[in-house]
Amino acid sequence: MVNHMKLARIALAAALLCIGSFAFAQQAPIALGPVGAGAPAIYGNVPTTVQFIAGYGAITTASTAANYYFGSMFISSSEGLATLLSPRPGTFKNFYAVVNSAPGGTATFVFTLRVNGASPSSGPTCTITGSATTCSDTTHTATITAGQTYDVLLATSAAAASTIPLASVEFDQ
Repeated sequence: MVNHMKLARIALAAALLCIGSFAFAQQAPIALGPVGAGAPAIYGNVPTTVQFIAGYGAITTASTAANYYFGSMFISSSEGLATLLSPRPGTFKNFYAVVNSAPGGTATFVFTLRVNGASPSSGPTCTITGSATTCSDTTHTATITAGQTYDVLLATSAAAASTIPLASVEFDQ
Protein backbone atom coordinates (compact mmCIF):
# COMPACT_ATOMS: atom_id res chain seq x y z
CA MET A 1 0.00 0.00 0.00
CA VAL A 2 1.28 3.47 -0.89
CA ASN A 3 1.83 5.85 2.00
CA HIS A 4 0.35 9.04 0.48
CA MET A 5 1.38 11.25 3.41
CA LYS A 6 5.02 10.18 3.08
CA LEU A 7 4.93 10.77 -0.69
CA ALA A 8 3.41 14.22 -0.18
CA ARG A 9 6.17 15.15 2.30
CA ILE A 10 8.89 13.89 -0.05
CA ALA A 11 7.36 15.85 -2.94
CA LEU A 12 7.19 18.97 -0.77
CA ALA A 13 10.83 18.58 0.30
CA ALA A 14 11.92 18.16 -3.33
CA ALA A 15 9.91 21.22 -4.37
CA LEU A 16 11.53 23.29 -1.63
CA LEU A 17 14.99 22.29 -2.81
CA CYS A 18 14.08 23.43 -6.32
CA ILE A 19 12.42 26.69 -5.26
CA GLY A 20 15.03 27.93 -2.81
CA SER A 21 15.33 28.38 0.91
CA PHE A 22 11.81 28.66 2.30
CA ALA A 23 10.59 27.80 5.79
CA PHE A 24 6.94 27.53 6.75
CA ALA A 25 6.08 29.42 9.92
CA GLN A 26 2.32 28.78 10.08
CA GLN A 27 0.39 26.05 8.35
CA ALA A 28 -3.24 25.34 7.48
CA PRO A 29 -4.52 21.83 6.66
CA ILE A 30 -5.76 21.03 3.16
CA ALA A 31 -6.95 17.84 1.51
CA LEU A 32 -4.49 16.09 -0.81
CA GLY A 33 -5.37 13.32 -3.23
CA PRO A 34 -8.79 12.07 -4.28
CA VAL A 35 -11.87 13.64 -2.73
CA GLY A 36 -15.44 12.48 -2.34
CA ALA A 37 -17.24 9.58 -0.71
CA GLY A 38 -14.92 6.74 0.17
CA ALA A 39 -11.72 8.69 -0.54
CA PRO A 40 -8.94 8.32 2.04
CA ALA A 41 -8.50 11.26 4.42
CA ILE A 42 -5.02 12.55 3.57
CA TYR A 43 -3.88 15.93 4.82
CA GLY A 44 -0.89 18.10 4.09
CA ASN A 45 0.14 21.63 4.95
CA VAL A 46 0.03 24.85 2.97
CA PRO A 47 1.89 27.91 4.24
CA THR A 48 0.01 31.04 5.25
CA THR A 49 3.26 32.65 6.35
CA VAL A 50 6.49 32.11 4.44
CA GLN A 51 9.98 33.06 5.52
CA PHE A 52 12.16 34.08 2.58
CA ILE A 53 15.92 33.89 2.78
CA ALA A 54 16.88 37.37 1.66
CA GLY A 55 20.37 36.67 0.44
CA TYR A 56 23.89 35.47 0.93
CA GLY A 57 27.33 36.35 -0.39
CA ALA A 58 30.86 37.20 0.72
CA ILE A 59 31.95 40.82 1.13
CA THR A 60 35.41 42.18 1.64
CA THR A 61 35.48 45.53 3.37
CA ALA A 62 38.17 48.14 3.04
CA SER A 63 39.14 51.10 5.19
CA THR A 64 36.07 53.04 4.02
CA ALA A 65 32.35 52.51 4.57
CA ALA A 66 30.47 50.67 1.82
CA ASN A 67 26.96 49.66 0.79
CA TYR A 68 26.04 46.19 -0.46
CA TYR A 69 22.66 44.96 -1.68
CA PHE A 70 21.50 41.40 -1.74
CA GLY A 71 18.58 39.30 -2.80
CA SER A 72 18.32 35.57 -3.23
CA MET A 73 21.87 34.15 -3.28
CA PHE A 74 23.39 37.28 -4.87
CA ILE A 75 25.25 40.29 -3.47
CA SER A 76 26.27 43.43 -5.34
CA SER A 77 27.29 47.05 -4.84
CA SER A 78 24.54 47.88 -7.37
CA GLU A 79 20.99 47.55 -6.04
CA GLY A 80 19.53 46.96 -9.51
CA LEU A 81 21.47 43.70 -9.80
CA ALA A 82 20.28 42.28 -6.49
CA THR A 83 16.55 42.96 -6.24
CA LEU A 84 13.81 40.35 -6.13
CA LEU A 85 10.32 40.81 -7.60
CA SER A 86 7.29 40.19 -5.38
CA PRO A 87 4.59 38.09 -7.08
CA ARG A 88 1.92 39.09 -4.54
CA PRO A 89 1.12 41.75 -1.95
CA GLY A 90 1.98 41.27 1.69
CA THR A 91 3.77 42.47 4.79
CA PHE A 92 7.37 41.85 5.80
CA LYS A 93 8.06 41.40 9.52
CA ASN A 94 10.45 39.65 11.92
CA PHE A 95 13.71 40.61 10.24
CA TYR A 96 16.90 38.72 11.23
CA ALA A 97 20.53 38.99 10.15
CA VAL A 98 23.68 37.03 10.92
CA VAL A 99 27.31 37.27 9.81
CA ASN A 100 30.09 34.72 10.04
CA SER A 101 32.62 37.31 11.28
CA ALA A 102 31.82 40.15 13.68
CA PRO A 103 32.55 43.68 12.43
CA GLY A 104 35.07 44.20 15.27
CA GLY A 105 35.87 47.12 17.56
CA THR A 106 33.31 49.90 17.13
CA ALA A 107 32.58 48.93 13.51
CA THR A 108 29.01 48.15 12.42
CA PHE A 109 26.98 46.23 9.87
CA VAL A 110 23.54 47.84 9.38
CA PHE A 111 20.93 45.67 7.62
CA THR A 112 17.83 47.33 6.15
CA LEU A 113 14.97 45.77 4.19
CA ARG A 114 14.23 47.87 1.10
CA VAL A 115 11.08 47.98 -1.03
CA ASN A 116 11.12 49.41 -4.56
CA GLY A 117 14.59 50.88 -4.10
CA ALA A 118 13.80 52.74 -0.88
CA SER A 119 14.06 52.09 2.83
CA PRO A 120 10.53 52.29 4.29
CA SER A 121 10.34 54.94 7.03
CA SER A 122 9.30 52.41 9.67
CA GLY A 123 10.65 49.32 7.90
CA PRO A 124 12.72 46.51 9.39
CA THR A 125 16.35 47.34 10.16
CA CYS A 126 18.96 46.06 12.61
CA THR A 127 22.60 46.68 13.50
CA ILE A 128 25.46 44.33 14.37
CA THR A 129 28.21 46.08 16.35
CA GLY A 130 31.65 45.11 17.65
CA SER A 131 31.90 41.43 18.61
CA ALA A 132 28.24 40.60 17.91
CA THR A 133 27.30 38.40 14.95
CA THR A 134 23.47 38.64 14.97
CA CYS A 135 20.71 41.22 15.07
CA SER A 136 16.95 41.32 14.66
CA ASP A 137 13.99 43.66 14.31
CA THR A 138 10.72 42.08 15.39
CA THR A 139 8.93 45.42 15.83
CA HIS A 140 8.88 47.16 12.44
CA THR A 141 7.08 46.06 9.26
CA ALA A 142 7.05 46.97 5.58
CA THR A 143 4.27 46.39 3.06
CA ILE A 144 4.73 45.46 -0.57
CA THR A 145 2.39 45.15 -3.53
CA ALA A 146 2.58 42.66 -6.37
CA GLY A 147 5.19 43.74 -8.89
CA GLN A 148 7.32 45.76 -6.48
CA THR A 149 10.94 44.85 -5.81
CA TYR A 150 12.67 44.15 -2.51
CA ASP A 151 16.19 43.49 -1.26
CA VAL A 152 18.41 43.97 1.77
CA LEU A 153 20.88 46.83 2.11
CA LEU A 154 23.99 46.09 4.16
CA ALA A 155 25.84 49.27 5.11
CA THR A 156 29.29 48.64 6.58
CA SER A 157 31.20 51.20 8.61
CA ALA A 158 34.84 52.00 8.01
CA ALA A 159 37.26 49.28 9.16
CA ALA A 160 34.55 46.61 9.48
CA ALA A 161 35.83 43.05 9.00
CA SER A 162 35.25 40.94 5.90
CA THR A 163 32.23 38.72 6.38
CA ILE A 164 29.50 36.59 4.84
CA PRO A 165 26.08 38.11 5.63
CA LEU A 166 22.75 36.31 5.70
CA ALA A 167 19.32 37.80 6.34
CA SER A 168 15.75 36.54 6.47
CA VAL A 169 12.36 38.13 6.87
CA GLU A 170 8.89 36.74 7.40
CA PHE A 171 6.32 37.51 4.69
CA ASP A 172 2.60 37.49 5.45
CA GLN A 173 0.25 37.35 2.51
